[in-house]
Amino acid sequence: MDDSIGKYEQALQIEHPVTLKHLSTHTSGLPSISLIKTIMNQFDKKTYRDPYCLFGVQEAITYLSKVSPGRVGKVFRYSNEGMGLLGRYLAQKLGTDLEKALLEFICQPLGMQDTTIRLSLDQRNRLVPGYAGKDVNQPELAMKVFEGAGALRSTVTDMLQFLSVYLGIYADHPMSKPFHVTQQEHISQGKSFGVGLGWIIDKRNGIIWHNGSTHGYSSFLGCDPYNSIGIVILSNYRPNLMDDTLNRIGYEILTQIRENK
Repeated sequence: MDDSIGKYEQALQIEHPVTLKHLSTHTSGLPSISLIKTIMNQFDKKTYRDPYCLFGVQEAITYLSKVSPGRVGKVFRYSNEGMGLLGRYLAQKLGTDLEKALLEFICQPLGMQDTTIRLSLDQRNRLVPGYAGKDVNQPELAMKVFEGAGALRSTVTDMLQFLSVYLGIYADHPMSKPFHVTQQEHISQGKSFGVGLGWIIDKRNGIIWHNGSTHGYSSFLGCDPYNSIGIVILSNYRPNLMDDTLNRIGYEILTQIRENK
């Protein structure tokens, strides 16, 4: 995780200050939002950008080429492009594409049979339609360049299997040790929260979590590893971008289980 991204991008200096860890902890310097860039994108129809992304691939690389070394690793700014680049570089390091890497190194070892980017005919027939707003059916999400930012489809059964490794249920599993590293705090953001490798860590109660929302879908995954409690919530409804209903439900369930355990 300490590899410089310059190792994977010829356009960047080999010792570029941004590392894979910085991408994973959202401290690379890439912005979360930019009103100016959002407006500019409306007038630029030539550059392909994935949904929920401010930048195309080359735009993100150009932005990172200008990031001040003093800003890297300091401030948490959630970046879909950062996670997308991370997925590309990890797959490149493994000599394959992201989907094959995930299937070989995570999904197959854990028996996650319904977690993939490209659905089989059987999986597509079982896909629940997504809705938003006033029960408006949403088109299927297509991410072409930053698949690591949210292109995976999964099921509650598979995600509970994934989460079980974090809860120590399979302590002897080969994935247990690397999974444990991801839930450790790698970046501190004050007294309230820290950042693991892809995880948000709530310092107030020890809960680690992540959420997400795309076209017509939203999700919450959280666990209290010290008490071996975890929860997965998947919904085929997304009211709006800022809605935090699933977060509140997930936190409340985790709290109630912990208090009554």
